[in-house]
Amino acid sequence: MTEQIEELRRRLMKLNEDEIFYRAYQKAKETGNLNDFLKAQNPAELTKRKLILQELMPESARTVLVDEEYFPESERRAVYLSKHNRFTPPFWHNHVFFEIICVIAGQARQIIGGQAMDMAAGDFCLVSPSLEHNLSVMDEGSLVLNLLLRRKTLTDIFFPILRDDSLIAEFLRGSLYQKEHPEYLLFHTKDSYYTSAVLEMYAEQERNDRYSHSILSGMVTVLLTRLVRDCGQDAQSPATLKGSGETAELLHYTLNHLNDITLESLASHLGYSQPHTSRLVKKWTGSNFKDLVLSIRFERAARLLKETSLNVRQISENVGYDNPENFIRMFKKRYGVSPSNYRGQ
Repeated sequence: MTEQIEELRRRLMKLNEDEIFYRAYQKAKETGNLNDFLKAQNPAELTKRKLILQELMPESARTVLVDEEYFPESERRAVYLSKHNRFTPPFWHNHVFFEIICVIAGQARQIIGGQAMDMAAGDFCLVSPSLEHNLSVMDEGSLVLNLLLRRKTLTDIFFPILRDDSLIAEFLRGSLYQKEHPEYLLFHTKDSYYTSAVLEMYAEQERNDRYSHSILSGMVTVLLTRLVRDCGQDAQSPATLKGSGETAELLHYTLNHLNDITLESLASHLGYSQPHTSRLVKKWTGSNFKDLVLSIRFERAARLLKETSLNVRQISENVGYDNPENFIRMFKKRYGVSPSNYRGQ
């Protein structure tokens, strides 16, 4: 495996066609030959190759990255890795998925909220969906891989993590359910295990057999858990938001008491009256108590249908419905198909 990973590393370190183009662009800027370089370009061809050249295509300076480009509906992929092309002009972007920026070798610079963040080999930055940022990797000796986690399936695949009382769990819960939440977590790792683990994930993605998607989900779960265990104390994050501790406790309690939670029990746990707790839920999450619980219950039910052999009655009871017929009716209303048909998709 070590030889395979080292061969993969060497292959990824080689400049690809797009990196060669961007290197020529950067050199033209440095030597004062940018106008000649731009005149030689065909904007239609650049668009086809999805290249970024703001001087010819100003709209490429800002973009939204969507699921369809990385997570085809025909596949059950929840994890995707891509190489960040070196010399790419920094461009502002956000996305609907979670992203982990993994510096495998060299260095990179990321700008978030107007602040520059220099990253070195072994650094991992977990970025929340919808956060506008840019990333630059400007030397041949650097290698950065972007690890993308599909938001739609994150609660299905990583539900055990969401129930934990950990830094990663708090970040993921906040990003999924809170209106205001920390925008990123930055981990400084000192162990080559982490960069090797990401390269092994990339190799598994390239293998792409019937088991690869499930294996990748398991590998990313281990990676996130080990990051918290080994590096959680030194993780960097923006300043704690007002009320974020109580919000984290609210979501942690909800996820661990889905089958029997009530507004009364949540209020008692938090030490507030029911009306005050109801107002806080709305303020912190943007949803009322009933809608928040329903959303999480059915996300869990969908995961159990896909990943376990539990029957519909057992799943119904697991998420707090004593009446399976009522559960089936509510599930169909939310997903457009019955639980049995959803499992067979």
